Amino acid sequence: MADRSGEQEETLSSEKKKSVEFLSNQYDQVLKELDQIKAEIKEVSKKYTEISNAIAAIEDYSFNYNVKVVGMPVVSEHERADETVEICLRLFTALGVKDISPYDIDIAHRVPTRRNFPNKPNPIICKFTRRISKEKVMAARKNVFKISPSDVGFHEQLSLEGLQLYDHLSPRLQTLLREAKLFKEANGYKFCWAKKGFIFLREFESSRAYLKARVPLSSGGVGMYIDKSLSYE
Repeated sequence: MADRSGEQEETLSSEKKKSVEFLSNQYDQVLKELDQIKAEIKEVSKKYTEISNAIAAIEDYSFNYNVKVVGMPVVSEHERADETVEICLRLFTALGVKDISPYDIDIAHRVPTRRNFPNKPNPIICKFTRRISKEKVMAARKNVFKISPSDVGFHEQLSLEGLQLYDHLSPRLQTLLREAKLFKEANGYKFCWAKKGFIFLREFESSRAYLKARVPLSSGGVGMYIDKSLSYE
């Protein structure tokens, strides 16, 4: 009986050992598969980031041809596209840019705003066929305060208060500009502006700084990366 009992214990011990080895091997296999899955997820995430950045770059580039005109009165309640183009041409001529023709404009149209202001005209987005045409207009926008209503085909009694020209920013850059303005207020910077697809900050009148990117913070959220070695006049 003692011998049989001993044999049974050895058998049980051997089976337990095999079970433990089996479970250990299974565990190692699971860990190996998890590592492989993590590596695949990391690679997919990397490719997703690359594709997202490429799409954002293409979108940003396409917006480089656009000018946003704010505060321009409408010709009529149902302003036609050709009328909007004509307004833009008159505006550019009044700014002193006289060599812009209809062939330099791909399309010009009104766009609704996120907030509805009944007494304010919708902005105009003017898309140029050549960037050089857009740059000429933007270089002359400082003259906008000299423009009278008659210069753009309206009665003198009509107000052009608030008439401004801006770079038309992609949604990504609009978000970055909003964050940059918050950064400006929180950190005592004096100026914040967008130009040629970039966001800039200037701390003082004589200083320059270029807002390069948003960076993740170890505490969570994002912070602003300021590269003061890059300047822009």
